[in-house]
Amino acid sequence: MHTALVAIDLNEAGQWEALRPEAVAASQRGAVLHLAHVIPSHDALEPLVQFVPKEVAAAHREEMRRQLSRCRMDVPDETEVHFHLLNGIIYAEVLALADKVAADMIIVRANAPGAESFLLGPNAARIVRHARASVLVVRDAARV
Repeated sequence: MHTALVAIDLNEAGQWEALRPEAVAASQRGAVLHLAHVIPSHDALEPLVQFVPKEVAAAHREEMRRQLSRCRMDVPDETEVHFHLLNGIIYAEVLALADKVAADMIIVRANAPGAESFLLGPNAARIVRHARASVLVVRDAARV
């Protein structure tokens, strides 16, 4: 049995729609799917986070959980699907989860590179560079 980890940024419009065909193709080849969204942590903002009401943070997390679970409707019923809502540094959390679930493949979306990506490196590039599994990068065709 194969395992595919699909890293979805639910805050990015059209992200799941772009990744869905690859996730469905993996499931049709018998893969167990792990659908994951990482709520990013921003260490520089930590002092401000204490001023965000707990109810607001909880409501945001619940909305992300709902959006992630809606993705289930788009894959074949017989597919085994697991959901992961994580907090932290996006690429680090994706890589750690890939190791934890023994993913054979990680599926991510990447926008067309901009000047800033040559200095900072986007999450997708870091995942590709450090992953132990194969990584399928789905390009944003509208921006290429």
